[in-house]
Amino acid sequence: MANDIFDPQKFCEFSERRNVIALKTQNNILATAFKSKRLQLNMTLSEATKDICSKAYLCKFENNQLMMDDKVVRVLCERVDLDYDRVKNLNHDNSLVQGVRMFLYNQFDQIDGLVKTMDFDCFIASNKLLELLNNLVLGNYTKCEELIVDIDRVRSSLAEYEFCTFAICICEYYIRTNQFLKAYHFIEKFKYDISFKDLKHLHLEQRFIIFFFTFYEKKYKNENNPN
Repeated sequence: MANDIFDPQKFCEFSERRNVIALKTQNNILATAFKSKRLQLNMTLSEATKDICSKAYLCKFENNQLMMDDKVVRVLCERVDLDYDRVKNLNHDNSLVQGVRMFLYNQFDQIDGLVKTMDFDCFIASNKLLELLNNLVLGNYTKCEELIVDIDRVRSSLAEYEFCTFAICICEYYIRTNQFLKAYHFIEKFKYDISFKDLKHLHLEQRFIIFFFTFYEKKYKNENNPN
């Protein structure tokens, strides 16, 4: 990845910590949208919460560990110029689940069609992950790098399914760009229990591909460098 802006080591370390965090919310759409906009504005927690709430309260909200009072969230959204009603009323269906299934069964044209129906004006993690899947299929790897960095900035706000999908996408990026050694290190350090059937299937498929290519890559090097 260009300039290694995304740090796979830190992501894997976070995945280990996340294993022991009891998330209180499953899909906090507003948390990811708000955090992304705050970071985009380079706004600190202190600046965002001044005269509204405590930094600790906002931090827990952004980390998907509590459901914040709607009135407080609305005021916070106004501070970062985020349209609260628009994000709240977006149609949050199971498009990401559908997209992952399409990816698993190589129904790539359908993923592209699904992405074209998405609203990208607000940062919605599931939509961004679908966009990432689609760009992986299309081979737009520079765009993939940008999306990985953007999504990683809000990794602590991701719902369970989103987080696991993100890990699968990172690994897929390494595979499709022939970075098998990086893929191998990533998949070995990523200690997280993926319980979703389709994602687990993709994860096992990726492991097979990575171990196959790293084995023959090492064998080739040994044969050509016997000493």
